[in-house]
Amino acid sequence: MKKRFVVAALAALALAWANPSSASSINFDTNGRAGAGNVVEAVTFDWGPGNTLLDETNGKIYYQANLGFIGTTSGNVFNGTQTIDANTNGTVGDAGDYSGFYTAVAVFDVNTAGPGFSVVPGSGTFNIYVDNAAASDLSGVGFGADGNSILVLSGQAISGGGQLFPDPATLPPGTVLLDQFGGDNYGGQQTVASIVPQSPLDPISGFSINVGISYANPNFFLQNPGQILVRSNTNGNLSLPFGSVNPSAMFSSNAVLDANVTGVAAVGAVNGLCIDATGAPLADCRIIAQADANSTFTTVPEPASMTLLGLGLAGLAARRRKKAQQAA
Repeated sequence: MKKRFVVAALAALALAWANPSSASSINFDTNGRAGAGNVVEAVTFDWGPGNTLLDETNGKIYYQANLGFIGTTSGNVFNGTQTIDANTNGTVGDAGDYSGFYTAVAVFDVNTAGPGFSVVPGSGTFNIYVDNAAASDLSGVGFGADGNSILVLSGQAISGGGQLFPDPATLPPGTVLLDQFGGDNYGGQQTVASIVPQSPLDPISGFSINVGISYANPNFFLQNPGQILVRSNTNGNLSLPFGSVNPSAMFSSNAVLDANVTGVAAVGAVNGLCIDATGAPLADCRIIAQADANSTFTTVPEPASMTLLGLGLAGLAARRRKKAQQAA
């Protein structure tokens, strides 16, 4: 009886460490000055429409996007598509501060089954950088690290997954043009299309990946985030064809090296079918899709609080032991 109680107490303590408390906001210095810059109560990092590449053969999923804005308790304060003076709306760019653009880049190991995938816990990397130039969605250049970028956050997958459902009605000869954002940059590259849900029971293309944070730059994060949830927006999800951003020609192999994994050129004659120009199956099957995502945070419990919890559990266990000895 006593042994079971001690085990239960230790399990409760471990569970408290493993599950950070939820937070509706986190203090973030948009100027990267460790609290001396413009500090906002960040609720959401809303990434602009970007790109994801699912490599079913090699078991990888890649993601990259520029920041749309940081949602706060008082509104949207950061427009990640341009450099604006910090005194205007809280964005990076004030004289004497680091002036730049925010990007998210990730690669995770995945298990695939049909159109769905699940991430391998502990795998891959999710990084957020700030740089002095915007990354190019079309070329895929600028999402990795370079001599001018600053790493803002880094982490690895804990759990999650997603799915991308091609629409059978769009299979050849009913395929559509992949790049429908502005002009076609890929010489008529075709794709299957995502299903447009007609009811809540219809499959939805999207993803939700929980990332455990291994590094948070203290010049930007004034609170230590424990986890970050990266998930597709309900209005964007994973979609085909591309209509809000250009498909990327390249991705990063490890969220550090820049533009060293082939994107559109590796998807075959029809994106989503995994066949070459002759109709033969591709040995290396890849599917690229437009991704619209956001990120929210949970915080790490304060060490003092966790110590008190541990002491409380230990004290309770001691009282139980004493009571049991007296009864004996």
